[in-house]
This record gives sequence, C-alpha cells and structure tokens, in this order.
Amino acid sequence: MQRLLPLLAWLACTAAAADESRYQKLTSQGTTLPPHLGPWACIVDKQTGLVWENKTDNEGTHLDAATYSWFDAASGTGKAKSGSCINTRLQVIPCDSSDLIAQARRERWCQRSDWRLPSAAELQGLLLDTGFIGNPRIATGFFPHTGRFPYWSADLRQNARNEYEARLVHFGSGQSLWLPTSAAARIRLVAGPSR
Repeated sequence: MQRLLPLLAWLACTAAAADESRYQKLTSQGTTLPPHLGPWACIVDKQTGLVWENKTDNEGTHLDAATYSWFDAASGTGKAKSGSCINTRLQVIPCDSSDLIAQARRERWCQRSDWRLPSAAELQGLLLDTGFIGNPRIATGFFPHTGRFPYWSADLRQNARNEYEARLVHFGSGQSLWLPTSAAARIRLVAGPSR
C-alpha cells in the first residue's frame, strides 16, 4: 500500500493539471477565475466552447440534490412538475427541466441567456475516470457537487407504448439509459451551440 500512495498522488496531480488546461471557472458575472479561487458559478470547457452550470450544496436554485422531471414547455412534451427543487425563496416546490431553463435564462447566469439541456453526447464528454472508486466520473476540482446519479439530457424518444422517454447519463457508472419523462433526475444545464 505504501508504494501505491505516491502513485495515486501523482495520478491526482496529473489529472488536476489536465483539468486546468481544459476548464475555466467563471463568476456569476461571467468573469474568469484562476483554478485555485472560488466561488464560481459556471465552468467553460475550452475544448468545446460550452459553458456548464456549477452546482452547489447551498440550498437554492443550484442545489446539487434538486431533481426535475423532463418537460419541454414550448411543445408540452414530457411531464411537468414531477421533481423536487428549491425556489428563490428557499421553498421546496415541484419542478421540471423547463422551470430551471427558464430561470437560468431570465437571470442570465454567468451573463448567458442561451441555457438548455445538454445532449447525451455533450454530457458524456464530461465523463472522466478519476481512478478513484466511489468518486463521480467527472473533473471534481471544477464540478465538485456532482453526484453519482443520472442527469437528464435533451435526447427524447417515444417507446413502443408511445410514451416519452428521455436519455440520461449516469455520473457514477458512466452508463447512458432511457427513463420516462415523469421520473425525477438531476440536471446540469449548458449554454452554447448544440453539438
């Protein structure tokens, strides 16, 4: 075990350096921050140009434990208000993905108004095997409040029973799965052109 500890420390340092070359922290006003400073509201992926919402463990809009049903208000597709989140008055309310997107756009998080659900491919682009069993599969130095849970994507289909299902990416297993839009799951919003 003693021989393994220096190797693990080296792997962690190497991964952190790679993360710093790929990601940039942003304040809620859209100002860049050095990797060692915080708090930050968003993360820029320098490889793709996408801006990701940062979650927090503080109660409120960005709470990492909030869940949402999948719903597109414009088309009426999906299931409205079947999740559980906290509004700006710190009250637990039923909510859906459309609610979070509307709030992000209205408040212009990180000076962006183009917030949306990411595609499954965009979410999968965040997957990272940290080498540590039990850690979420993501660069935790930039995405510290990511749980080992499934996160909704924008990908939608109808199953054999003509029910809508949306695709999720699981940040514990790295797997992709389809669930009914009435299910409750977590969300990490993204801003930028769809890929």
